[in-house]
Amino acid sequence: MDTMNEKRKLIIDVAVKLFSAKGYHSTSVQEIVDGCDMAKGSFYNYFKSKEELLISIFKYFHETMSSKLAEVEKDSSLTEKEKYINQINIQIEQVTINEDFIQMFIREQMIHISEELDQFIHFVRRDSLDFFGGKVRRLYPDLPEEYIVDSAIILDSMVKQYISILLFDKNSEIREDIAPFLLNRLDSIVEGFLKHKDPLLKAIQFGVCMNREPDTKKRLQSMIALQIVFIKNQPDENKNRKKLEVLSEIQRELGEDAPKKIVLESLLLMLNNREKENSAYSSIIRAFQEYLAEG
Repeated sequence: MDTMNEKRKLIIDVAVKLFSAKGYHSTSVQEIVDGCDMAKGSFYNYFKSKEELLISIFKYFHETMSSKLAEVEKDSSLTEKEKYINQINIQIEQVTINEDFIQMFIREQMIHISEELDQFIHFVRRDSLDFFGGKVRRLYPDLPEEYIVDSAIILDSMVKQYISILLFDKNSEIREDIAPFLLNRLDSIVEGFLKHKDPLLKAIQFGVCMNREPDTKKRLQSMIALQIVFIKNQPDENKNRKKLEVLSEIQRELGEDAPKKIVLESLLLMLNNREKENSAYSSIIRAFQEYLAEG
């Protein structure tokens, strides 16, 4: 990691500690730079504002989580159920590590600080449901597609609610039992769907509920733009250079009046080969496939 990125990461680490202890609104940029032992003017070489720093912290947390989940997904020695249990435990671990910061976010009701933060939180929400939809598909390959959306929403909600207990009960004894417990509950839910055949939501209704852009091209462009911003905020620029090049080329081609399908298919192949195991890219790849299928 070069000096610039080291300092950027230092600012993020110090800000997380101060925001967690004092709150976002009560922490000044001056206090952050004092904690980094740097001049106040140097802060603005890395972040335009305290608000941009906050957004970068959320993006850093999300990328860290996504990378860890993707590593488990790549492990061919694990069964799907073992992957699921490991991935839920990773989510528990990451929430626990950052619990003071998350509690601060809840306590200060930090919604609508900026449109960009709102968009990113919405992106994470969609990405989480896409992740759990993929989990359901792999855990239950014979489950008809019409039950995937409901199953993903139920699983996502259960995971979040049980993990939230750990935020407010640090001495909870249920930590190690959450993942296997929820897997057993999901088995029962899927069995119930197959028995009673009563899905509530279909994929199109789910898209409306999540305020998804009905135009697949515009939705794909929006997702790629968010991911490009996200990558640019990462500390290791060289590591992500190839990802950025592919996404930027997709963005450029989609911006043409008549995007060339053969070019987009080649770019999708490149993206799929590089990132197919990365949960952070799964929703982009699916939207890309939908767009090409429509053409």
